[in-house]
Amino acid sequence: MIKLLKNCTYLTKDYDFQKGNILIEDGIIIGISSDFNESNYETDEITDCKDFLVLPGFVNGHTHNPSMLFRGLFKDKALLEWFDNKKQGRLQKKGFKFLDQEINEKDFKFLMLKSYTEYLKQGITTIVETGQSDIEDVIPWTAQALKTSNLRGVIDVYDEIESFYHKSNEYIKYCTHLPEEENITNNILPKLKKRKDRIPSLLMTHCLETINRKKIVYDNYLKSTVELFDEFNLLDKNTLLFHCTHVDKNDIKIIGERNATIVYCPVSNYWSGGGNAPIEKFMESDINVMLGTDFLLSDLREVMRNSYYSLKINAALDEYKAKDIFKMVTINAYKVLAPEIKIGLIDIDHKADLQFINKNDTRLWPLIKDNNFTNILNNILLHSRSDMVKNVMIDGNWIIKDEKILVFDEGNINTKYKKILNKIYKGLQ
Repeated sequence: MIKLLKNCTYLTKDYDFQKGNILIEDGIIIGISSDFNESNYETDEITDCKDFLVLPGFVNGHTHNPSMLFRGLFKDKALLEWFDNKKQGRLQKKGFKFLDQEINEKDFKFLMLKSYTEYLKQGITTIVETGQSDIEDVIPWTAQALKTSNLRGVIDVYDEIESFYHKSNEYIKYCTHLPEEENITNNILPKLKKRKDRIPSLLMTHCLETINRKKIVYDNYLKSTVELFDEFNLLDKNTLLFHCTHVDKNDIKIIGERNATIVYCPVSNYWSGGGNAPIEKFMESDINVMLGTDFLLSDLREVMRNSYYSLKINAALDEYKAKDIFKMVTINAYKVLAPEIKIGLIDIDHKADLQFINKNDTRLWPLIKDNNFTNILNNILLHSRSDMVKNVMIDGNWIIKDEKILVFDEGNINTKYKKILNKIYKGLQ
């Protein structure tokens, strides 16, 4: 199928906005031009995009779904205080007991699609799914929910990687996990090194997220988590380290030399009391940085803005620009998650994973572009909101059109979500 998006104002591979027409065939961008003659192409569908700013779909580099079940239940509590015997802790346990022991396949898929609704409506087209349930069938259930949503996804399957790795494709990729600090034992890292040599999957983990976790490893091994992983050759271009809030200068040096990726999650670290990772030091060391919402939060734009602000207060004001943040949720992510396919840029031979932002929304104005100055990308970063995303395309297919999700019934999902909440927190809402 050939689709023509005409009169686009689109983000180029140089992170500038240009006007032109985008031709898509079977999910691939096959032409970009300002002077397409429609009569030269037998197009199956023509969409006038004069009212939109067209961007690549975003990547949420660290998620735990369906974590929205717990919104507000972890407020004002540091990680070490979670699941205590006070009322708040008992409510937390109640929700996790439902997810880990009681949930059925139907309810799980409804909850996952509720989460995926929020991502899609932000223009997110790919997520890294780190899981939120201990149910035995959670991996195939998650894969099915991703397939229904049409999102591309990376699913962390932990120790089941040998069973799932060869089932990966361009839509769903399976990866494995390095242990969090409290789960590191003397014999586990040699085993993981052997598995890594045997199965070249992505490796990911929460790394140095809190002072307490940092202390666990140092007390046991007299070195940092990063140094310990490096000792066993577990850090390379296929490694994603979530958070890295409490890394030191040597940790940053090692991560950079091994070409590992850091997934920066500032908003999550703020509300959980974890601190703030030194993103400016990551950038100075040319470390590949992605962004993630992590637990409870689903608003990637909030993460993007906070990342920008953190750079502004910790580096020279003009050193980093809006495009640096947009790279973190596009090309930086895809070169790690899907290097085998061209994705993350609006360019010839790249996948048509796109979001369409209403450029007539006055909250973005003024939109200015001439030879010497433009503010468009900056205004999108600081002033765009999810409700400005009107259309979303994945692999050349419309997933959201005119604000309506086409691949599942959002109204039905919301109805089921309310029923599940009542089931868990009966009498408490």
